[in-house]
Parts: sequence; structure tokens; C-alpha cells
Amino acid sequence: MNGQLPIMRLVARILAVLLATSVFMNDCCAAGNGNKYRTKENLLVQLRPFYGEALPNESFVKLPSTTMEIPGGSKFELDLASWKYIGDISIEFIFQEPDSPVGALQSDLVKIGLARPEDALPIAIANLRRINGEAKITEVTGGLMRVRGTNPDLDSAYFLDRALWKNLESRYPEGILVSVTQIDSLLFAPLSQQKAAEYLMRSANHSYRTGTRPGVSGLLYLFKNGKWTAVRAK
Repeated sequence: MNGQLPIMRLVARILAVLLATSVFMNDCCAAGNGNKYRTKENLLVQLRPFYGEALPNESFVKLPSTTMEIPGGSKFELDLASWKYIGDISIEFIFQEPDSPVGALQSDLVKIGLARPEDALPIAIANLRRINGEAKITEVTGGLMRVRGTNPDLDSAYFLDRALWKNLESRYPEGILVSVTQIDSLLFAPLSQQKAAEYLMRSANHSYRTGTRPGVSGLLYLFKNGKWTAVRAK
């Protein structure tokens, strides 16, 4: 795994630069369209990995802004609306636009009155349900379940749909083990389904390191008593 981390960090850095360029270009065009897409109605949220000490429990720890340089040598301060959340997962707010989503800046959230992630998240999840549909749960095999919406690239965001997990906990009060290794992969197993839970324990880290889609987390997450706890995979 150690040999994989430098590569993963490099990929994450490249993605950050691409995102920064996208945000910069979007800012340049925004004056012409009046920021018409940067509204509460278009706000969504996505999961990203972060590298550093994992957070054992839910929290909102603001990720620092960075100074980015774009082609031509111009520099600008990039303060994305992103926070460390739990385990090795960070959350990043985005705006849905006609062609593709664009990362939200902290200043964008301030302008729409949602500066705090605690306030922005319920709005983003409500929009997720409207845009991507209510979460659909299907059994993969032997008690292993998958959570999906209409757009696979948004599936992992259902991890943040607390109403969904509270409803599932009412059916599985013993606790629910969850794996969210890639943006389009959200799997869970009730702890009562021992073989399915053990499969998640064995496979999560490998799936995270070898997956072909953007990765989210190599850890596992336990939902019990209405809250999340990070669990290290085997």
C-alpha cells in the first residue's frame, strides 16, 4: 500500500489543478451569466479522499485554501468549499451546471447564505434526491447491498443522506457496515450478515487502491445509534 500512496497523491494533485483551472475559468465566465447556476437549487455535494490522519468520528474541519498558478503565470487564491468529514473522507460542495459540475468556492456559499457546512449539507442532499432520485437499494449477494441513484457519479453522496441511514438502522439496529471506495460505489452490510460484513472488511482497501473510477476511501464506516464511526479495514 505504501508504494501506491505517492501515485495516489500525485493523481489527487493533478485533479486539484484541473479543478482549480475549471473554477478559475468558470469565475471568468460568471460575470457574463450573472452566476445564474450558483444557487441553492443547484448545490450538490461529493466525496473526496484526503491524505493525513484519519478522523475517527464525524466533524467538519475546513481544508485550507491554496495558491494556484494557471498557464501564463497568473496566480490566484483558491478557497474551495471543502471540509474533512470522517475517516479519510472530505466533502466538497459543487454546483450542477448544464455541461458538468463545477466546484463551489467558500465565497459562493457565503453569497447564498450557506457559509456553514451544517447548513449547506441538508440543502445539497435534498437537491441530490431531486436530481438523482431517491436512493435505490438492491442486494448484490448474500446480504451485501448496493445504494444507487440515476447518475453513478453521484452515488457515493448518498453516504451523507442521514435520513436514509436512519431508516435502514430501524431495520438493522445491530449496526450497518458501509464501504464507499469510489464515487460510483456505495455498499453496505448489516452486521447481522456476518459473511457480507467480512467481505467488506477484506475488500475495501483493495478496491480503493485498484479501482478505475475516482477513489473516495479505503476505510469502512459503521452507522449505529444515528451516527458514523470510521473503522479500519483488514
